[in-house]
Amino acid sequence: MKKFFYNFLVALLVIFSIVMCKTTDKNEDTTTTIEITTTTTVVVTTTTVKSNGVIDSKIDQRMVFVIDKDKITEDQLKSFMKNLFTAIEEKIAMGDFDGWYSSISKGYKFYINDPVILKKMSEDSDFLSNRNVKLKTPKDYFEYVVIQARQGKSLKFFDYKYIDKFNVKVICILDDSLKFVYNFIYEDGSWKLDR
Repeated sequence: MKKFFYNFLVALLVIFSIVMCKTTDKNEDTTTTIEITTTTTVVVTTTTVKSNGVIDSKIDQRMVFVIDKDKITEDQLKSFMKNLFTAIEEKIAMGDFDGWYSSISKGYKFYINDPVILKKMSEDSDFLSNRNVKLKTPKDYFEYVVIQARQGKSLKFFDYKYIDKFNVKVICILDDSLKFVYNFIYEDGSWKLDR
């Protein structure tokens, strides 16, 4: 039985090889092009110990700073604001849900974890309803709302507005014409994107 199976397998491979072979004219030139793309990703994180003793290693170091207007210059503050913008935009561009989710406020998380709100968004959005997308999780929200909103768009840092040491607004320019504002709050030892 083993010998029959072995002979059958060899015969099948021979037939497969014959069928899959292609003959070409000897005068015909064949060129094969191989494209190799290398992507380098830089992830900047720090490990912090929260008050409950749990270690959180997903906090982007660019989002960990304290604003003391008496100890930093306007240029330093602007640099910090650019870092907030860059940190969030990199996570969105890379589709890094976990990094993005760890960079949003508790209030924002509560909002996008509410099934009633997600259902209403799904029904009220022409973009989502036309594609029959039903948001059910924060990851759905990230993929179908946050990422899709930036698809084919250019978003650049423009300026910032200091509200107080716990609240700042980062002003961006969308497609070189429209202003777009990110709200950040200082929460649990780092800056978080807020709704």
